[in-house]
Amino acid sequence: MNEKRFVPSNTDDTLSSTPSAVFDALHHPLRREVVRYFLNHECPVSLSELVEFGSTRETVSDENQRRLAIELHHNHLPKLTDYGFIVYDAQENTVERTLDSSALETSLNLVSRHS
Repeated sequence: MNEKRFVPSNTDDTLSSTPSAVFDALHHPLRREVVRYFLNHECPVSLSELVEFGSTRETVSDENQRRLAIELHHNHLPKLTDYGFIVYDAQENTVERTLDSSALETSLNLVSRHS
């Protein structure tokens, strides 16, 4: 198993990932926003929904929306997938979370306490 993956423990409600892996996965503010998005939205979501969400947080031009979509597609969503937070289907441009809300909140709280 990938040492970096962030997964809930099978034996209890603790997390089996190291804090450094969580920090690495959620280091970028956009990745934290994507994880927060999944706390309040049903899965799966489309890449365009995530871009729209990112665009509503600040005024973003059409060109910047395109850049945001590219950043999500090529960088942030694959990184979150590598760490086991989400599954990103690049063919269909859909994203699903792999962890329950409790594990997502725990990871966000861990990062916010130490940021």
